[in-house]
Amino acid sequence: DKDIARFLVNSMIKEGIKVYPNATIDKFTKVPRHLEKPIEMTMISSFRDQEIPAGMNKVFSTDPSGPIHGGSIKADVYLAAIGRKPTFNLTHSQAETLGLDEAGIDWDINDGIAVDRKTYRTSNPKVHATGDVIGSPALASTGAEQAKIAVVNMVDAIKAREIMNDTSDDAFPVGIWTLPEIGYYGYTKEKAIELGYDVEVGEATYQNCLRGRVFAPEGLIKLVFEKQSGAIIGCHIIGDDACELIHYGMALVKKRVPIFNLCNEVFTAVTFHELFKEAALDGDAKLDFGAAWQGIFNALSDGVDVTSMPTSQELRQIFDGIDHSNTNHLTIDDLSQMFNELGSNVSRKYIEKLIRVADLDGSGGINFEEFETIINGLTSRMRSGDAYSLHRNSLSHHLEAKRGVPE
Repeated sequence: DKDIARFLVNSMIKEGIKVYPNATIDKFTKVPRHLEKPIEMTMISSFRDQEIPAGMNKVFSTDPSGPIHGGSIKADVYLAAIGRKPTFNLTHSQAETLGLDEAGIDWDINDGIAVDRKTYRTSNPKVHATGDVIGSPALASTGAEQAKIAVVNMVDAIKAREIMNDTSDDAFPVGIWTLPEIGYYGYTKEKAIELGYDVEVGEATYQNCLRGRVFAPEGLIKLVFEKQSGAIIGCHIIGDDACELIHYGMALVKKRVPIFNLCNEVFTAVTFHELFKEAALDGDAKLDFGAAWQGIFNALSDGVDVTSMPTSQELRQIFDGIDHSNTNHLTIDDLSQMFNELGSNVSRKYIEKLIRVADLDGSGGINFEEFETIINGLTSRMRSGDAYSLHRNSLSHHLEAKRGVPE
C-alpha cells in the first residue's frame, strides 16, 4: 500500500535516516581492508532534482540530460537487499549429489525444486518437497503448512486439496519487522480497482484509540472494502504490534466480514484492536448507504424480488399512487402498504426507522426525492447481495396494478 510505504519512509526520515529515492550504487571508489575505515562509493539515480519527494535527499546532478550521478558518500557498512533464494543454490554438481536428475525431479538453479503447489509433489510422483528448498515464500510458518499438506496428500489427495483451499501460498499475512512494524493481507485499493471491484477505504491513525494516543501515536490502519456489501477485502497496518494485529485483519478478509459488523462491535478498551472499529466507522461515513441503512435494507428486501432499477417515471407513478393524502409526503402507512404489496415481510418498526434515517428535510414523511433515494439504494443493495435474482415481477406487478391493468 502506497500510504503505508510513505508512512514508513517518513518515519525513517524523522529518525534522521537519509533516503535517496530511485538510487543505486554506481561504483565503489574505496573498499578498505580494515573495518575502522569507511567504504566510499558513488550513486546514480533516474530522478531529476525536481522529482525528489519532500523530505528525501537529492543525488547531486552533473548532467542535466543524462542519468543523475552523485558525488562520493561514505558508510561503515554496505548492505544489499537482493531478495530470497532457496536454501541451497542448486548447481549441476549438487543436483547430481542429491540424485535429483537420476530420480527424475525437475529443478532450477534459482527457484529450487519444482513442485505442484496444490500437492507439493515433485515431477517424481513418489517424492514431495516443501519449505525453503522450493523457493518463495520461504517462511517457517508456510513451510510447516506445506509439509502438512504434503503428508496428507500422500495418504488422502482429496483431503489435501480441501486443506489447500484455506492454506494456499498467498493465504498468509505478511509481517515486516521494521520500526514501526508493517502487516498486510489482501488487496490494496489500486489492485482491487484493477480487478474490477468497486471499493472504498476506511482509515484510522493510532491516535484514534486511547492506547495509541498514550503509548504509540505513530501508526495507521486501512481497511479496503466493497462499497455495496461492505465486505473487507484488504487490511494494511503500520505501527506498534502491526505484525500481531494483521492476523485479525486476515480473519476479516477471509470471512469477508462487512465493515458494518465492526461498526457495532465492542472491543476491549485500551487495545489496538479498537482501531479496526475506528477504521470501519471512517469507511462507513464515506458511503451513501452505511451501517444505519443496512439493517433497514435487509428488512425491506425480505421477500421482495427486485432486479432492475426502475426508471424515474416508474418511481413517480408509484409514489403518486401510494400518496393517499396527496401531500407529496409518504407516511408510515403508505410505505408499509407499498412494501407489503411488493412481498416484503418488513415490520412497522423498520418503516419507522426508515423514515427517521431517510427524512432529510425533517417533515416527518418521505418526499419524492427521498423515496427515489430509498428505492435506488435498495435495488442496488439487492443486486449486490444474496437477495439478487433474475426477476422483477413484484415491482412490475405493483406498477401495473397502480396503472389499473387487470391481473
